[in-house]
Amino acid sequence: MSRIYENEQVINIKGVINLRQGLEEQMELTGKARYFMYQEEPMYTKKESELLQQYLTEYGDMPEGNKELDDLF
Repeated sequence: MSRIYENEQVINIKGVINLRQGLEEQMELTGKARYFMYQEEPMYTKKESELLQQYLTEYGDMPEGNKELDDLF
């Protein structure tokens, strides 16, 4: 999870079927997003789990929007 800008913060890691809908939901929930990154992946739930585990390993905590998953990892 390399960051491009020093003050860049991951808000949420989430696999979704509809990217536009997922982004709109995040903007409604947090209003914090300024830009986003995405990867197309047919097995998006598997990739979501991998990215969450990678983030947790690197930063020792879940992204703000994924706190409800703390006890799963």
